[in-house]
Amino acid sequence: MRKYLDKQYEAGGRGPDSFDCYGLASVVYEEKNGVALPELWTPESMEKKHELFTEMKDSQFQVLEEPRSWCLIAFSIRRPFVTHIGVVLDDRSHFIHILKHRRVTIERFDMDLWRRKIEGFYEPVINSHN
Repeated sequence: MRKYLDKQYEAGGRGPDSFDCYGLASVVYEEKNGVALPELWTPESMEKKHELFTEMKDSQFQVLEEPRSWCLIAFSIRRPFVTHIGVVLDDRSHFIHILKHRRVTIERFDMDLWRRKIEGFYEPVINSHN
């Protein structure tokens, strides 16, 4: 994951030099799981991001009760909107992500800053472990 660190944010970015949060999650998820995530247009509007994620979540993703290595982690940065996504790392306590005005970073999701914003852990239905 170190090769992604310090890459810059760009709205709609899908790599390799710049990403938005969904673009980074898509690249990392496919690299680690061999499964491409469905493409998602990622608008700047929080309301539209939330609406698109909710529609996609309900039809294309399964909710996990606990984080798994290399699963998706979604956040509500400003409740009630789910507008941010990252990928849980192999240790199941860190995640890789990028925010607007920041670069790609790895952080612990059990820190107060993130723990209270977690909306859930997800995997695409096509990668079901059922």
